[in-house]
Amino acid sequence: MEEQQQPPSTNKTPKKQYWRRILLIFLSIFLVFLAVSYGLRTSLYLKARLTPKLAELGEKLDGQFSFDDIHAMGLTGLILDQVTFTPNQPDIAPLTFQSVTVYPALMGMFVGDLDASLVEIEGMNGHFNFGDDNSPDVLWLKSLANHAAHEDEVNIVTGIGISENSHSIPVIRCDNCKVTATLPDDINVSVHVYEHEITFHSIEDIQLKGLPIHACLIRTEANECLDFSIDGLAIGDTIHIANAEISHLDEEGISLNSASFHSIGIARNERRNMLVIENGQIDMHLSDEFPLQFLSGDYLFEFTQLEILHEREANRIGIGIQLREPSGATARIFGGYAFDDQKLAFTFDTSQFDLARFLQTADFVDKLRFDSFPISGYFSAIIELSEKRAWFDVDAGVQHGAIFSPMLSSQSISEINGTIKMKAWADLLEKTFEVEDAEGMLGKIPFHATLSRMKTMTDSYQCNFNVKSSGESADFIPSLPNGFAPNITGYQLSGPYSLQLGIAYDESDLDDLALNVEFNLDQVETVKYDPRSDFNLLAGDAFEVKVNAATVPITIGPRRPEWTSFYDLPRHTAYAFVASEDGKFFTHSGFDIRAIRASLIANLKADKIVRGGSTISQQVIKNLFLNHDKTASRKFQEMFLTWQMEKKLPKLRIFEMYLNLAHWAKDVYGIRSAAQFYFQKNVSQLTLRESLFLASILPNPIIFGRQYAKGKLSSSRLNKMNVVGQALRQANRISSAEWEEAQPLIQKGIISDRPKPVIE
Repeated sequence: MEEQQQPPSTNKTPKKQYWRRILLIFLSIFLVFLAVSYGLRTSLYLKARLTPKLAELGEKLDGQFSFDDIHAMGLTGLILDQVTFTPNQPDIAPLTFQSVTVYPALMGMFVGDLDASLVEIEGMNGHFNFGDDNSPDVLWLKSLANHAAHEDEVNIVTGIGISENSHSIPVIRCDNCKVTATLPDDINVSVHVYEHEITFHSIEDIQLKGLPIHACLIRTEANECLDFSIDGLAIGDTIHIANAEISHLDEEGISLNSASFHSIGIARNERRNMLVIENGQIDMHLSDEFPLQFLSGDYLFEFTQLEILHEREANRIGIGIQLREPSGATARIFGGYAFDDQKLAFTFDTSQFDLARFLQTADFVDKLRFDSFPISGYFSAIIELSEKRAWFDVDAGVQHGAIFSPMLSSQSISEINGTIKMKAWADLLEKTFEVEDAEGMLGKIPFHATLSRMKTMTDSYQCNFNVKSSGESADFIPSLPNGFAPNITGYQLSGPYSLQLGIAYDESDLDDLALNVEFNLDQVETVKYDPRSDFNLLAGDAFEVKVNAATVPITIGPRRPEWTSFYDLPRHTAYAFVASEDGKFFTHSGFDIRAIRASLIANLKADKIVRGGSTISQQVIKNLFLNHDKTASRKFQEMFLTWQMEKKLPKLRIFEMYLNLAHWAKDVYGIRSAAQFYFQKNVSQLTLRESLFLASILPNPIIFGRQYAKGKLSSSRLNKMNVVGQALRQANRISSAEWEEAQPLIQKGIISDRPKPVIE
C-alpha cells in the first residue's frame, strides 16, 4: 500500500502559543506588581515602614510622633492623618497636624528609604511659652538648635543659629497652620544682625496672612499684642512668605502706618544674605524728628520689586527698589550702606515717572503741591554720615508738569517743561554748601547758575549767587509754564537777549552786599502787544481803563472829570511824591537797583520780607493790570510789563497814572479824591504840609489815615514827612522860606488848618 503523503506543515499554531505565553508573562508580572503595590500601599505596611522612621525622627527631636491613620496618595505620596508630636518634657504642649503628606523617591517605596524631598503640612497647631529663659520650651528649642548647628550656645530671642556647612533643608510647605507664642511681660522685640542690634519699642500690629502667629509684647509704656499671619510658608534652600502685612511701626521720626507685600523671599549663602520682596505698598509718615524736616508728611507708594543684599565680609548692605506707575512708567532706586565706613550712597533713575502720587500728602503741600510731575533722568548722592558730608549729582527733566504753590502763583501752573544738570556738595557740620555749574532749560530758555555758602578765615559765612541766560527773545514767553504769567501771554518778541544777576554778601556785614544786574535788551523788539496791556493806547489822551481796585472798581482816563494831570498839581506836591516813593523816578528805566539792594539788605537782616524795592512805574503796573498778591508770578509779570511801559510811555504819563490810581482811604482813589476827603479842597490848593502827609501815608493809608482822623498821627509818619521835606529842600525843589514855615508845624503834628475827616 502506498504510504499516504502528509500535508505541508505551517507555523500558525506555534505563533499563537508564543504570543499567548508573552501575554501571560506580562499579565503575571502586572498581577504581581499590583499585589506588591497593594501590599506596599496598605496601611499595615506603611505603618510598619514609617513608624521606625518617625520614631527615629522623634528621638532626634526629643519627643514622640503619633498618628491616627496613614494611606497612599498618587504614585509615592503618603498621607498621615491627625499627627501629634509630643515632646518628652511634660511641661511642653504637643504640636498637632491635621495632615502631613510625604513624597519619598519612587525606589524608596521598595527599599524602605522614605526620606522626603517634599513635605506638605495642613492644619498645624501649637503653643510655645517663652515666659522666662529657663522655661521648658526655651530649653527644648535650644537643645534642638544646638543639635542642628553643633554649637554650645544659641540665643532663642535673637534667632536660632545654623552652621555654615549645614545640610540643605528639604522643601516644606505649610498651609492653614497656626502657632501661638507667649512672651514675658517685660521684654521688647530685639533682632541681631551680625553684631548690630535693632530694637522695636512701639510695634502695635503686624499681620502676615494665612499662618496666624500671636504673641503679646510690651511697648515702652503700655502693653501691646502682635498678630502675625501669612498665606503660605515654603522652606527650602530659601524661605518664602506670601502676602505679608505690617502696621504701626515707629522708629526715629519714621512711622510705618501699613505695609503689604505679595511675596517675600529670603536666601543665604556663605557670603551674603538676600531679601527679595515683590509687589508691595507702603504707607508711611515722616515726622519733624526726621533728619530732613522739610520732607515731613504722609507718603504712599507702590513697588514691583524690592531687593536687600547684605554682604557679611564687607559688612555693607545694598537695596534696590523698582517703583511702578499705573501708566506703566517705572523708577529704579539703588542704595548702599557701609556699616564700617558709615557711608550711604543711592541713585534714582527713571523715565516719565510721576512723582506727584508720592508727594501729594506731604506736609509741604500747603506751600508746594504736585498735581503732576513726570520726571526722567537720574539723581545720585553719596553721604558720609560720620562726617555729615554729602555729594549730589543731578541730570533730570520734567515734561508737562503741573504744580500749585501760593508762593509762585495764585493759580495752578501747568505745562512745566525743563531740564537741569548740576553737581553739588554740602557740609552739615560747617553748614556750608555749593551748587557747581548748574545748567538747564525752561522750555527753550537756557540758564546757568551757581550758588554757595562758604566759611571764611574769620569764621563768618560768604554767600554767592549768580544766574545768567541768553538766547532768542521769541522763545521766552512761549517757554513759560501755563498759569505763571497769564497777563503777558499775548506778547511776541524778537531779537537776541542776555540777562545776568549776581548777589554776594558776608553774613557778618550785610551792609556791604554787592548786587550786579546786567540786562542787554537793546536788540529786543516787541512784535505784538497783549490786548490787555497795549501801551500804544495809553500814550494818547482818549483812553479809559477799568481797574479792579482794592475795594471798588474804578475807571481812569484823561477825559474823566476826576482825572488829575501833572500840570494840575502844585510843584511841591508832585516832587513830594517822587521824593517819598521813588527818588530816581525821572532818571531810571523802570527799576531802581539801589532800592532793590537796600530791600535785600533789610530783608536778610530781618530774615523775612519787610521791605519791597518797587518803583513808581512798578506800582502803576501792579495797580493797573495786576493785583497785590505776594507771588513770584505777580512780581515777574510786573517786571516784564514795567519794561514794556517804560519803552513806550513818557515819564509824565506814568506819573499821572500813579497819582490817579493811588489808594488813600476806603473807596478813595486818586489824588483829587484824596484832597477832598482829607482837606475838603481842590488838589491845586494843597499846601506843602498836606502834600507831605498824603505822600507819607501811602504805604498803609488805612491805618495812618485813621490815626490822622483821630488826631494821633504816629511819630514814624511825622519823621517820614520831615525826611522828605528836607530832601526837597536840599534838591531846591522848595524854598528855604517854605520849609522854615512848614517844619515846626510838622514837628507839632499840625498837618492842615482844615477839619479832619470822619473815618469809622
